[in-house]
Amino acid sequence: MNPPSYQPTLACVTCKSRKRKCDKALPKCSLCTSVHNPVTGPTPPPNNFPAVFYLDWNIFQRCQVEIPKPNLPLPTNISNLIGNAENWENIATEHFSTTHTWMPIVSKKSFYEYIRNPSSQIRSDYALLILVMDLVCWIPETNDPRTSTYLAAKSFYLDLEIQGLVSLQILQAAILIAFFEFGHAIYPSAAVSIEACVRYGCALGINWDAKFPVKRPFSWVDGDEQNRVWWAVVILDRIGFPPRPLWTGDPTPESILPSDDGAWDQGVLQPDNPRKLGRFALKAEATRLLGQVIKHVEATDFEDTFHKEEALLLDGALRALVNVTEFEGQSHSLDVMNQTAMCSM
Repeated sequence: MNPPSYQPTLACVTCKSRKRKCDKALPKCSLCTSVHNPVTGPTPPPNNFPAVFYLDWNIFQRCQVEIPKPNLPLPTNISNLIGNAENWENIATEHFSTTHTWMPIVSKKSFYEYIRNPSSQIRSDYALLILVMDLVCWIPETNDPRTSTYLAAKSFYLDLEIQGLVSLQILQAAILIAFFEFGHAIYPSAAVSIEACVRYGCALGINWDAKFPVKRPFSWVDGDEQNRVWWAVVILDRIGFPPRPLWTGDPTPESILPSDDGAWDQGVLQPDNPRKLGRFALKAEATRLLGQVIKHVEATDFEDTFHKEEALLLDGALRALVNVTEFEGQSHSLDVMNQTAMCSM
């Protein structure tokens, strides 16, 4: 079965200049066809992203230049796909009961606070995130995962990039898109998307060695959300394991593990047990070891004594983590199948 046809999210130049409703048909919209206008492509809004952000960070900081906020009107096809506030709730409920259990990178507390605020018009970055939440919960009905929702999400993500919009929510959506592509073997898009997530995370300044974060967290919930998002990028970079250097550096002993998932979801830090290993923290530990295994396998000094000793140490560490994972799973009634599988890759 052929994939659904691509539909741009922006009106053509002629309809936009004459303030007419555009059906965005290709190669020309219906109105342009009826009056025999030449083909004119969609016209994106101007990109107001400050180039000095990349060209000279010191000047960007000193001048306190603002990054554009994602508050532009939504394209009609995106509004139709995500529906109204009631539908956002339904999509969120499905996401947090499924995808969120194995990739908890969106703050449940902050997300619901935003979409339940009746005074706010849905921002374009949140609209993209809602659309992608719906995408990753898709149950295959055909052999081709490039559904209309997938194509719309990819197109809308590109539109926001062209408009110069940058936010954590856009990166969260990009990560979920990359996982969708990886899970459904949509290549080379999956590989390209993973690298884009790395670059985007570094631009936001949420990577561990970042010196200048674009947005400082307001609370520990926000800080943990940023940390979880970067852990997700690192996980993406390692689970593909193609014959290429990793784009992200290995976590160090100083790299903070994600907090307990339940406490984070509720937005209440539990001082009596602040470092209880939740599912995502266990996955992060597995990722830490996976990076070391990848480097060990790619090494060329197989006959070296240290290489053999390192293999034994890694094997012991992985077995120990499997035991800890099973213990934590039984003690706290957690599903730890993903974490255990990563230790066996």
